[in-house]
Amino acid sequence: MTMDVILLTIMMFTTVFAAPAQPQTQEDVFILCDGNPADIFFLLDSSSSIWERDYNKQLKFIQKIVDFFPVSSTATRFGVGIFADRYTQVIGFDDFDNADDLKLAIGGIEKGLGDTQTGRALRQVRRQAFSQARPGVGHVLVVLTDGVSRNTQETRREAALLKAQGIHVFAIGIGNALDTNELEAIGSDPKETHVHEVADFNVLNRIRNKLAFQVCKAQGPEPYCSAGMNTDVMFAYDASSMGTKNSRHVQEFIGDTVQSFGNMDDGTIQTGVISGQCHGDNVNLDEFNDREAMAAYVRNNDFTGVDEIVRDMHENSYQAARGGRETARRISVVIVDENVEKIRNLEREMKKAKSKKDIQFVVIAVGESSEFDVLKPLVMKPTEAFFFEVPSHSDIGNIKGQFVDSLCEGFKVPGPRGPNKVYYDNFEDIVPISNLILD
Repeated sequence: MTMDVILLTIMMFTTVFAAPAQPQTQEDVFILCDGNPADIFFLLDSSSSIWERDYNKQLKFIQKIVDFFPVSSTATRFGVGIFADRYTQVIGFDDFDNADDLKLAIGGIEKGLGDTQTGRALRQVRRQAFSQARPGVGHVLVVLTDGVSRNTQETRREAALLKAQGIHVFAIGIGNALDTNELEAIGSDPKETHVHEVADFNVLNRIRNKLAFQVCKAQGPEPYCSAGMNTDVMFAYDASSMGTKNSRHVQEFIGDTVQSFGNMDDGTIQTGVISGQCHGDNVNLDEFNDREAMAAYVRNNDFTGVDEIVRDMHENSYQAARGGRETARRISVVIVDENVEKIRNLEREMKKAKSKKDIQFVVIAVGESSEFDVLKPLVMKPTEAFFFEVPSHSDIGNIKGQFVDSLCEGFKVPGPRGPNKVYYDNFEDIVPISNLILD
C-alpha cells in the first residue's frame, strides 16, 4: 500500500466525519481519541501477486497508526485480517489492551499465498470480526487490495451487507490490475471519498497523522436498520414445494436479512419464521433476541412446509402464545415461487391478514409467472419498493442489498426513537397516519 493510499483514505474520513482543524502532534490525537473510541479493522490482501516487501510495508504502516491511539478495552481497539484463497483473522478486537503488545503482534503477521477471494474475506469479517465490535462507537473497515476478486458478484453482495450494518468501508486499490467498478461496490458512499486507486506501496507514512485524526473522530452510527416502534416480522415460505436445495437459498437470504436488523437485541424487533404446518419447524416471535443466533438457526435448520402457510401465520403466528405482541406493528415477508398451486387462495388469505390483523406484506416472487401480479396490490406502498421479482431461487441473493434497504426504510415509519421524536408503543396510535404505511 502506498502513502498516497492513506492520504486518500484520510481525505475520505475528512468528508464523512466533519472535524475541527487537524492536530499536528501525536498528543493532540491522543486527547481527541480518548473521548472518541472506535473499533478499526484492517483487511489486508495477502495474495501471491503482492511481493513480501510490499506486504511488510502495510504491516509497518498499521504499527505506526497504532502509536496515535490510546489502545485499551474502553478506548480504541484494532483488528487485522489477511486474505488470499482463505481468510484469516489474525488479531481480534478483544485480543490486546495495550499498544506495545498489539504492535508486536502486527509485525509478526505472516504473509499468505493464493488468489484474491475478497468476497469470502468480507463475509468472515462481518460475521467474525464485527460481531465482537462494541455498540455506540465508530465501526471502520479499511480494505487494501491489489487486484480483482475471483467472484465479483459475491464481493458486491458481502460488501453491501457490511455497509447495511453501519460499518464505514474504505476500498483502497493498489497497482494497475484493478477493477474500478468492484472497488466502488466495496466502498461506502460517497465514492469519491471512500474509493481510491494508487500506483504503489511506497508513500503510506506521509499521511498517517491525518488518517489517525480522522479515524478517531468516527462516531458510532445510529443503527442502520432500526424499527421506530415495536415490530413483529414473520418470514413465510413453503419449503415442501420449493425443495431442499431451493429452500437453502431462502434460508441463507433470511439469515443475512436478520443480521442487518439494528434493534432486535433490545426486543424492539422480533423475528419469526413459518415454513409449514409442523410447529417444530417454525420459529416463534419471542424465541430469539439475538440476531446472530437467529441467523445461525435459520441457516442450519431443516424446514419442511405445506400449503396454507399464510393462513396459519395470520391466525396463529402473531398470537401471544407464539410470542406475538398485541400492540406491535406486524410485517410479513412472503416468499413464493411458481410451484404455488392456489395463487388465488394465497391472495385471499393475505387480504384477510391485512383487513383483520393489520399485517403489512412484503413479497418476493421467484419465477416469471404472470399470476404473481395479483399480489402486488397487497404489499406495502410504494409497490416497487416492497414487491420483488427474481428469475430463480439461486438469484435471490442478488437482491439482498436492495431488499434490506427497502425493508429498513419501511421500519422507519412512523418514526425512530430519539430526542424530540415521537415513539409509538401501540400500533393503534398510528391509525390517523396509516395512509403512510397501509392501503
